[in-house]
Amino acid sequence: MTRLRRIFGFGIDRHHEGEQVHLTPEDAGDIARKAGARELVVTHVGPSLTREAATARAAVAFAGRTSTAFEGATRLV
Repeated sequence: MTRLRRIFGFGIDRHHEGEQVHLTPEDAGDIARKAGARELVVTHVGPSLTREAATARAAVAFAGRTSTAFEGATRLV
């Protein structure tokens, strides 16, 4: 059982017709907070938002270090 399934009661492997399959920035921040993440890196943003706006919205829900991924950027974990 994945940690997401234990914490939230759902997995990310299956989607049903008509179901939203992408997280909102707020969803991403909330899940990261509940999972006890130390940092959130926003990696995929839909066409209706800028990366900066999505990261700012995720940061409000996460309340921790939040950054935006860019092509070619590297991170030490």
